[in-house]
Amino acid sequence: MKKHSNLVGRWYGAFCLVLVMTVAVPAAASAATPPSVTALHSSASSTSVTLSWKNPKAGTFTAIMVRRQQGTKAPSSASAGQLIALLSDKRDSVTDHSVKAGTHYAYAVFTRNVTSYSRGVAVKVTTKTVSAPSKINILTNGFARPSAITTDGTDVWVTNSGNNSVTEINESTRAIVQTLSSSNYDFDTPSAIASDGTNIWVANRGNNSVTELSQSTGALVQVLSDSSYGFDGPDAIAADGSHVWVANFSGDSVTEINESTGTLIQILTSASFGFALPSAIAFDNTHVWVTNEAGESSSVTEIDEASGALVQVLSGAGYAFDEPSAITDTGSDIWVTNLAHDFGSPTVTEINATSGALVETLSDASFGFNEPDGVVAESTNLWVANYAPGTPSGSVSEINEVTSSVVGVLTGTTYGFSGADSITFGDNEIWVANWDSNSVVEFPAS
Repeated sequence: MKKHSNLVGRWYGAFCLVLVMTVAVPAAASAATPPSVTALHSSASSTSVTLSWKNPKAGTFTAIMVRRQQGTKAPSSASAGQLIALLSDKRDSVTDHSVKAGTHYAYAVFTRNVTSYSRGVAVKVTTKTVSAPSKINILTNGFARPSAITTDGTDVWVTNSGNNSVTEINESTRAIVQTLSSSNYDFDTPSAIASDGTNIWVANRGNNSVTELSQSTGALVQVLSDSSYGFDGPDAIAADGSHVWVANFSGDSVTEINESTGTLIQILTSASFGFALPSAIAFDNTHVWVTNEAGESSSVTEIDEASGALVQVLSGAGYAFDEPSAITDTGSDIWVTNLAHDFGSPTVTEINATSGALVETLSDASFGFNEPDGVVAESTNLWVANYAPGTPSGSVSEINEVTSSVVGVLTGTTYGFSGADSITFGDNEIWVANWDSNSVVEFPAS
């Protein structure tokens, strides 16, 4: 049985409706009112709107203000709506990245001098919806309760908790390379998987072991099962280039292993680490981040990668952690998914990777979060797998990493998501493991 319990449909088809209208927006009358901009033009994508215009004669104004309202009615004055930009008099364009896909906006551009603002010039625009991926592949051969998925740059690897096996898939052809199930591998409810660039590491929750495989051949390297490793319900695993880190869900601990030899480095168990049902693990080149899924007392632990020393434990109402089940790094930020089975609504929390400070919590219904149980980042967007029990079952939320705005929510029979519980990115493709339907879905990231 799956450990965690363990929609906004997106209307697909790209379109872009752009209407440019020169509108006189009332402003306070003044003999010193500067002239307005002219030739205002807009262009839109699903994640941004760019405005360009022709400025009046230099010397007649000192700055340009751009304001926005959602809908078709432009801001009526230089104090209405939302401020998007305050620019110098030499600027003649601006790009707004804080928009949502498939949404109507109206902008007003004002010039300003020392005493007053011009009459505004307005434009209405509708951002694009996101096109459905051109190719969606649903793979169903041999999967049995697929619980974790990763890529090594050439192949995709999937753990099957239902039949104690690991499936290797060629990324380019989507063909099954092999299914590893021999008793020699000692797979037992394999629940997590990671690549270190040379070998594949599999955490086995059923028998408290870790299996190491050759990435190139799939041959067994070794099985780590000695009690000295402290494995106790190993439920997450990550490789950082020199060490392998294993989160022990039942043991409230983290085991650090030498990547080259498989020997034990240390077991982190001190109460100061705040481990409480650790369920996901990631690293950002200098620090290891561990989610602790203990309900209302949920937290995230940050560890120094080089020494294994505690950096800090992030917790409290401000972070809004609620059964955090997945975590990923985007370079500047750490993103955490919150299942929120019992105490609230599912969310995604963004944390500054340098300071650990809260950036924001994404909770709007438009994100389509429904038991978010997997997360991965690619070059521009964040992808969240929603386990989503019930009917329809399963979805994937796509989020702009820069603006934290929803790009779209993928759902419906076209995608075949059903209990989507793990997700990875490789070769510009998104791969999703579906626990309920015993399948893997692959589609282009852009």
